[in-house]
Amino acid sequence: NGYVRIYESSFSGNVDVETEDGNIELYQVKVDGTAKITADNGRLFSQSVTAGELYMEADNGFMTLVDTSASGSIFAESDNCDIEISSISFENAITLIAENGDIKGSVIGSETDFAFNCVATNGTSNLENIISNGRKQLNLRTENGDIEINFISTASPQE
Repeated sequence: NGYVRIYESSFSGNVDVETEDGNIELYQVKVDGTAKITADNGRLFSQSVTAGELYMEADNGFMTLVDTSASGSIFAESDNCDIEISSISFENAITLIAENGDIKGSVIGSETDFAFNCVATNGTSNLENIISNGRKQLNLRTENGDIEINFISTASPQE
């Protein structure tokens, strides 16, 4: 239980950060291996985070990923809140799952870079009618929420 904040840090192996009742915030963090970030009742926030693989899960908390990248894949799941992304990049796949919330934001690249698997049950998606066979996987699923993803050419400027 408690608030966790990791700022301007580098890790050569894997990182596992977990809290039951509290927020987790990562700012300017580099993880060479897998970063696993989980909170049962708290907000997850990452800004300027790079990892080999990134896994984030929140049961009852908003999730925000800004200028976050993975040399492999990104997985993020929220059971009862929105997932917001901004200037996300990855090499293999991204999987975002929101059980009772929206998925919205921006991914670096063009639509043709991605193969899509997007489902919005009891909601709408701006990606429903896009057919592309790009090499990167974009897997988005929401139940009782909407999907609104835009594609951008470069990362947003740092504030």
